[in-house]
Amino acid sequence: MTAAGVIRLGEETEYFSAPVGYWSTDNYRSSWSAGLRRILGDDIVSCLAVSMRDPKTSNFVEVWPLYRDGDVVHVQNQLIFLDQLGHEFDPLEPWNSVAPRTTADEDGEVISEWTVSIKDIEGFLS
Repeated sequence: MTAAGVIRLGEETEYFSAPVGYWSTDNYRSSWSAGLRRILGDDIVSCLAVSMRDPKTSNFVEVWPLYRDGDVVHVQNQLIFLDQLGHEFDPLEPWNSVAPRTTADEDGEVISEWTVSIKDIEGFLS
């Protein structure tokens, strides 16, 4: 079963389907709130989990990494391949498994990303 989701990043709107079962919609909301609050604090890397499955039985989870750069946050899409991590994946702190920000893939292709202001995130959380 999945839940329909939407995120507005500045002028952009992205729709997605989040699997529910291992996580409920409340788990996603709680994780998003924590992830957004982290990026407003001292952390420069965080994420929004958009496809959380049981890490004991899954190959990957999907997140939208958040990379803070001054007064803006760059948002990308990333699959975290669980068997490639050098540590155990923690669903309650998925940001600990986010790869560092790059703007091009291994073939030199530009990685799609959105940029949103810190003020927009603060407004969303208020």
